[in-house]
Amino acid sequence: MKLFKVITLIVGLLLLPLSSYSFLTDNDPLYFFDLVAKAPLVIRGKVSQVMPAEKGRAYFIYEVQNEEVLSGVLKDKNIKIFQESVFPGEKAAMVSESQVMLFLAPMPKYTAYQKAIQEGARYRLFGGASGVWKLAGKGNTLKLVQEIIRAKQAGGISPTKRKSLLLSLLTSPEKKIREAGAMGLGAADLNSGSLSSEEEQQIYQTILAASLGKKAEVALIEALKDSRSVAILKKIANETKGTPKWAAVRALKELGHPRSVQELAKDYERGNVEEKKRAMGMMAQRQDAAAQKFLNQLIQSTVDYEVKRATIVKMGEVGGKGNEQVLLGNVNHPEEQVGAQVLLSLGNMNSRASVPQILQLLESDSKLLRDAAILSLYRNKDPQAMKYFQERYVKDPHGHFHPKRHFSDVPGAAPRPPDDPSHSDHQH
Repeated sequence: MKLFKVITLIVGLLLLPLSSYSFLTDNDPLYFFDLVAKAPLVIRGKVSQVMPAEKGRAYFIYEVQNEEVLSGVLKDKNIKIFQESVFPGEKAAMVSESQVMLFLAPMPKYTAYQKAIQEGARYRLFGGASGVWKLAGKGNTLKLVQEIIRAKQAGGISPTKRKSLLLSLLTSPEKKIREAGAMGLGAADLNSGSLSSEEEQQIYQTILAASLGKKAEVALIEALKDSRSVAILKKIANETKGTPKWAAVRALKELGHPRSVQELAKDYERGNVEEKKRAMGMMAQRQDAAAQKFLNQLIQSTVDYEVKRATIVKMGEVGGKGNEQVLLGNVNHPEEQVGAQVLLSLGNMNSRASVPQILQLLESDSKLLRDAAILSLYRNKDPQAMKYFQERYVKDPHGHFHPKRHFSDVPGAAPRPPDDPSHSDHQH
């Protein structure tokens, strides 16, 4: 036992340097605003040399000429900067001769980093690769940084000032800066009513410009939700497409303003196949008479089968009497594929009312419908459905369903002879 403890301790000590590398930047911010506000040192400079990571040396060292200190204190004109290599084959965050703005922190004097310190590294990248911003042809970045630094030096950044500065980032010609502003607003936990109508319009126009990535667009919708900006969220839901639209729809639902049947119908008409499926999924969740009427008309229409299938699946997932009634009315759908999916959804929602119709279809001439009926009965956890299945079928270890030799007649249907080969084996 003592030997085991000693071995365990030695292994743990050997692993300490490796594990410490993985935690070096864990608590650093990643977004532009927080990097500027929290970095101990911010400089503008030129990269003169890059020493790449290699086998036995899991870090980069960059030699940089210090051209301007934007925040913090640094007297040296040339410094060496450390960046840990997080994964094999990682590319350097900087290249030689590039003009950069760097967010830095002092090198920790841990044993694991002694080799890098001996090579001259006095600073590390704050935020890892996020702490490097290329400046060639992008003068606006420096102005934004200087504005944030001035606010920090003036005694701290209030929530109102933070919001104002983040909104100013949305005006940057650089996508990376705009997205940093959006992500910051989404994480700012704004209070209800904290966005003015002018600020709401700025966010709206930024979304309309389609100049952000999906995560940044969702972050702006989150900011509008936090501010309870219902009117502008409705505008986005009605006038945009893709990520902003559906993020706004979700936000409105969370704020107590779910999409109406009329709005979902318009979303269906205007959307592509995926958007149609999403709109009908929301329609299935409504459970009111108008929604049921629309869903029934959709299932009975000539629209794309995939849209019908996705809608029927969602109805089965949502459940409820309204969806059950619509599906019961479409058990004998003229399209066998649709009818089979209806049966499966009824089984998934544990519909007792569907059992008599399912029992009828166990004797269908269509193998597709017979298989769907068996599977529906098998999935249905209603006690009556389970009783009928156990009386009639067994499931073998390979997932095949087999009829038992003796069982009571299916109500209203002529029983098929037990040895009929077309009914002797069903695939799950």
